Amino acid sequence: MGLFISADIIKRYGGSFWMESEPRQDSTFFFKLPLKPYKPAVPLQRSANYYRDTLIEISCTEGSDIMSVDWVGPQDMHSVKQAINWRAIIS
Repeated sequence: MGLFISADIIKRYGGSFWMESEPRQDSTFFFKLPLKPYKPAVPLQRSANYYRDTLIEISCTEGSDIMSVDWVGPQDMHSVKQAINWRAIIS
């Protein structure tokens, strides 16, 4: 119950929570909290096949489902969702 509550609090503050373990060994629990309140990255360039902001750069070959992604610094769910939604917004 304590881990569930901890994870919920961490997510509400825009953080992330994960664990790592090996069979028959202790587990280690990690969490990450932002130092500053979440602010969406401002797109610097955006077209049908290209997106770039201060955190990520994505390019797609026209007619292909393959994406080339260059991450800049740590990412969180907000930054990834914003970048992924760029194609839905453009289309």
